[in-house]
Amino acid sequence: DGAGAVVVGPSELPSELRWLPPINFTAKDATPSGAPGTMVLPLFPLGGVYLPNSEHEISIFEPRYRKMYIDILASGSRRFVVTNVHPEGDRFAEIGVVFYLADLQDVSEMTHDEVKYICEHRVIGRVKINKVLNPSQWGTEETYVRVEATPVEDDTSEVTGEEELVKKQENIRAMLKDVLELHANHSGDRGDLTCELLAEELLAELGLMNMSS
Repeated sequence: DGAGAVVVGPSELPSELRWLPPINFTAKDATPSGAPGTMVLPLFPLGGVYLPNSEHEISIFEPRYRKMYIDILASGSRRFVVTNVHPEGDRFAEIGVVFYLADLQDVSEMTHDEVKYICEHRVIGRVKINKVLNPSQWGTEETYVRVEATPVEDDTSEVTGEEELVKKQENIRAMLKDVLELHANHSGDRGDLTCELLAEELLAELGLMNMSS
């Protein structure tokens, strides 16, 4: 995977994460509601936490996901949902992110078909998964799962001015510094830069420096 993803273990998943009901493998395929604002998208449950506008590389080898990429290219959508799977299995997180396929390379000849595609993606938004349309396929693995979803608009109503933007910047800086401190303490390698300076560099790369200017 590319930069911008934080892979977490089951015990590290946010406690407030909401989950869909357990998958009913015997349920018949559902028909999309067609409600305004909803969309039907493939689901690729990769796990992890993904930042907005971050870029990610995925190697594709499973037959069902080879088919998924063929389908999103043929339709012109180039989009699919990525979400977490419950630690006990067979439940998806209610909120997922939308991956947009930016580039695809067929590497089957170079890998003797062990890997079919190497794909580059960008995170372009979030969605709320309303329902799984073909739940039986999660168990059979014959094809990929499809979901009906609604775009999630991030609430910015509380961002009222320069003071609030600076506060958010400071919170992000503090979190980055804490993560870097934990990594340095665990690895024993603090490098040439302090964690505070590394946090500042990461903020600059993410375009979060001088938010109030």
